[in-house]
Amino acid sequence: MPQQTPSEQAKPRKLLQPYQRWQPSLHRSPTPSAEPFINWLDLQGLVLISNIDCPIHERGNVLDLSFASSPLALAGAKTSIASHLDATSDHQPLITTVPWDQRYKETAQKLRFDTLDHTSFLSLLASNLAGTESSAATEEDLDDNHGLCSKTDFCRITRWSQRQFWQDKLSTVTQMKDVFDMSKWHKSTGTFRSPPLKDPLRPNSFLAVTIHEKRDVLVCNLLQNLAEAGDIPLDSPAVPTTSLYFPDIIMAQVEESVLQAGNTAPGSDEIPICILKVAWPLIKDKKLKKTDWSSPSSYRLITLLSVLGKGLERLVARNMAWISIYYKVLARQQFRALLLRSANDLTICLTHDVEQALNQGMTASLLTLDVKGAFDAVLPGRLIRRLREQGWPTNLVLWIASFATGRSVQIRLDGEIGPSTDIACGLPQGSPVSSILFMLYIAPLFCLGNPRNRFGYADDAANLAISTSLATNCKALSDSL
Repeated sequence: MPQQTPSEQAKPRKLLQPYQRWQPSLHRSPTPSAEPFINWLDLQGLVLISNIDCPIHERGNVLDLSFASSPLALAGAKTSIASHLDATSDHQPLITTVPWDQRYKETAQKLRFDTLDHTSFLSLLASNLAGTESSAATEEDLDDNHGLCSKTDFCRITRWSQRQFWQDKLSTVTQMKDVFDMSKWHKSTGTFRSPPLKDPLRPNSFLAVTIHEKRDVLVCNLLQNLAEAGDIPLDSPAVPTTSLYFPDIIMAQVEESVLQAGNTAPGSDEIPICILKVAWPLIKDKKLKKTDWSSPSSYRLITLLSVLGKGLERLVARNMAWISIYYKVLARQQFRALLLRSANDLTICLTHDVEQALNQGMTASLLTLDVKGAFDAVLPGRLIRRLREQGWPTNLVLWIASFATGRSVQIRLDGEIGPSTDIACGLPQGSPVSSILFMLYIAPLFCLGNPRNRFGYADDAANLAISTSLATNCKALSDSL
C-alpha cells in the first residue's frame, strides 16, 4: 500500500463527512457525494440508529454510522459507542443492539364501512349495550358480565368479515386494471424520521435532533402563546348590553347534526360517521337513559364522544350563528360560519362599493389585515367576558368556558407519543364551534369607525377608504389602525 501523510490518515472518508443528520453541531457544507447517499437512505426507508452528534474519531468527527429499517428502529434497535472493545484505533468501536425477542407492534385494525358486516356488527353492539344495563360497579365487572361478547368472539368475527370481503374482491376481478390495483395493496409508504428542527425563538442554538428536543421546539413554537399573560379570570365582571335567547336542543336536531354531517374526520377512536349511522338506532336511546353519572356503566359509550361531540358542537354553532345574525350581534360586513353569508357575498359587497366610488370620480384604497395565529391567540378569560357582554345565556357561557379551558395535547412524532402538554389559550382548529366563537371574539373590531367600510372573513379583515385622493385614503387607513 502507498504511504499516507499524517494529514491524509486523519481525514475521514468523503462520503461520511460531517452532515446535518448525524453531526449538526459542525457548520460545514457536506460534499456533493453525500446527497445521493441520503436520498438512497430515504428511498430504502433506512433510519439512523447511531447516536446523533456523538464523535467517535479522535479529531472530533462522526466517522462510522449505523442504519436500520424503520420497523427494526421502532422496535428499539440502536447503536452506541463500545469503549470496552477499543482496539487502539484512531476511532472508537460501535456496538449495535437488535431486540430479536420483540415483535413489531401491529397497528390496531380500524372499523371500515366497506368491510363491515352489518348483521354481525349490530348483533355485537346490541349484546354489549344489553350489558350496560347491569348493576356492575367497576369496569372489570362490566367486562366480566355474561351479556357482553368476549374479545375472542369479536376478533374471530372481525377476521372472518375481512377475509370474506377480500375473497369477494378477488372473485369479482374482470379487467386487467383491477389486477394492477391489487398489486398496490402490499406496498407501504415506509416510516421515516423527521429532519432536525431549527428553533426560531433561539436562532443561535443547536439544531434539535432527538425526538425529545424536537417535541420541545414544536411545543414552544406552536402550542405556547406569549399573549396568554394578558388574559383575565373567567369570572371577571361584565355588563351585558342585551339578553339573547338560546333555544332548547331536541333529539331531531341532534340526529341531523350528527348523522347528516359530511366527511368529518373521526377522533382517536377511529369511528367514522358512516359507522355511527349504522349503530344510531341502538345507541341513541341508550344515551338518553343514562342519568346516573356516578355509575361506571353510564360511561360505557365514552368512545363515541369524539364523533358525537363534533355533531353537538355543530348544532350549537349553527344556533349561535343564527342568533348572531337575527339579533345583530355581529356586524353586517362579517362573513364565514354564518348562514346566508358566503365569500361570494363578501366580494360582491366590496366590488359594489369600489365600483360606485369610481363611477362618482372618487378614489378607493383597501388595507388588508390578518390576525396572526387566529384561533391559537384566543384568550379564554377575555372570550368569556366578551360573550357575557354580548348577552349570551349563562348556561351557554359556562359550556363555552368548559370547552375553551382545561385542554391538553400530545405530540406524535416519528411514531412516538409525547407527554401531555397543557394549553392555556386558543380554540381547537377542527371544532365546528371554533369559527363562530372567534368571530364573536373579534366582533368589536368591525364596529369601530364606519362599519360600512370594514369587511371581515374569518381571521382576515379589510378597511376601505374612499376620497378624492390617494393621500387622503392613506391617512384615513393609517388612522384606522
